[in-house]
Amino acid sequence: MLLFREVAYMQIEKNIAATLRSEMERQGKTLMEFSTELGIPRSTLQGYLKGTSHPRADSMEELAYKLGISLADLVSGGTAANMRAAWMRSFWRPRLCTPAQCRW
Repeated sequence: MLLFREVAYMQIEKNIAATLRSEMERQGKTLMEFSTELGIPRSTLQGYLKGTSHPRADSMEELAYKLGISLADLVSGGTAANMRAAWMRSFWRPRLCTPAQCRW
């Protein structure tokens, strides 16, 4: 029987893998290029992506920094960033008016 803590940690590992995979695809980089950019060995990145290994806490902070995202976005699988972006899209609407018409 798995403890809640173990299940939660497994989900974090999956989220980190999903974030790394989506960022690698977004940038159109190969595994070798992406590992070089992040400054980690290719085998380590491959382990993160497969879920066979996981980064330590200090490594997670460094990964998030190098990716230009928050640690919360890294461990949530990017869902926090996606939710924030969706909220901003729903909240902010550009005004279609001339400067003389707009009163703000």
